[in-house]
Amino acid sequence: MSPYYKITDKTMAILPYDSPKNTSKVFEADQEKTLIFKEIPLRIIEKNCLRYFSSYTGRRAAVLYHEPHYKVKTPIPISSTKGIIAFPTQGPSRIDCAWIFYHHVAKITERDGGSVVIFKNGKELFQPVSKKALSGQIVRCRNLGYIIDSSEESESSISANLLELQEEFMTIRIGKNPVSAKK
Repeated sequence: MSPYYKITDKTMAILPYDSPKNTSKVFEADQEKTLIFKEIPLRIIEKNCLRYFSSYTGRRAAVLYHEPHYKVKTPIPISSTKGIIAFPTQGPSRIDCAWIFYHHVAKITERDGGSVVIFKNGKELFQPVSKKALSGQIVRCRNLGYIIDSSEESESSISANLLELQEEFMTIRIGKNPVSAKK
C-alpha cells in the first residue's frame, strides 16, 4: 500500500495542483507550508473514507439516504465519529474540484470571478465558485453534522452500558450468583 495523505481534524482543504502528475495541495490548520501529494483530491477523499472504515460510495449513499436532495456536490462525512465533513466545490470527478473541510471555515466573501474562503486561522483561499454556492455547501455540511450527531448514541449512554457490563462481568468472575443475592 503506497503512502497517502491522512485526513485529520487539522485538514482545511485539498486542492487540485496544476501539474502533469495530477497531484494535490493540502492546507492544514497548523502548517505554514502547503503539502503536495501525488494523488488527485478525490483519491485522497476515497482512501480516507476507507481509513475510517467505509467507502466513499457508502458514505455518499448514507448522506443521500438522509438527505435525498443532496445528489449534486454531495458533502462527505470522512469520519462521522470525529466530525470530519468535507464538501466539493465542483462535481467531484472534475479535475478542478477542491474539497473544503467545513468546520474550519470562518466566512466566505465575494470576489470578482468567485469567492474567498476565509478559514478560522486567518488563511484565505480563492475559489472560482459563487459565494451563494459555497454558503449553500456550508449549510448542507452543518445540517449533515446535526443529522449525524442526533443519530449516534450519546457518550453517556455508551458509558452507562459499559459500566453495567463491567459490573455483570465482575459479579460472574467473583462467583456471586446474582439471582440468589436478590432473595
